[in-house]
Amino acid sequence: MDADEQYILDQLMDGYRPTRRPPRRDNRFGNRPRPVAAPALAVKELLDDIESVFFREGATLEHVEAVAEPWRDTGLSAPEIRAWLDAGVYTDEPDLAVALATVGFDPRQAAKVKVRYTSGGESMNVISWVRGSTDKAARAADLMNRVVAARQKAAENRAS
Repeated sequence: MDADEQYILDQLMDGYRPTRRPPRRDNRFGNRPRPVAAPALAVKELLDDIESVFFREGATLEHVEAVAEPWRDTGLSAPEIRAWLDAGVYTDEPDLAVALATVGFDPRQAAKVKVRYTSGGESMNVISWVRGSTDKAARAADLMNRVVAARQKAAENRAS
């Protein structure tokens, strides 16, 4: 399993709580241990639209709320958030989705368009290219300017 797959697995399993509790046992003094309150499991029907995007079977309500909270401030709708996640943005990267959306990338385009970074033709998609930057907004804007310039040049070449 490579690092990206492990990261995704860790994100999916974060907040997962088994529903089966171990049997209670008496401690050595004959007293039963005090029951610990189980974390509340998220119920999809009771979640708002953005929280529903992050719902997974067995996830706790606390986990779903914690993951959804940073996305609330992005201004993206629940379907837009889902599209960014489906395109490859991780749940802890709302800043990446905002940086790309602000300059005009849509999720499908950001996942599909490749950026060549070596003379040998090695490339990565827009999401990965911007993810690697400390200033995501600036890198996304620079990349969008390059995409627009390349499209204009291609249109000029077709016209002539």
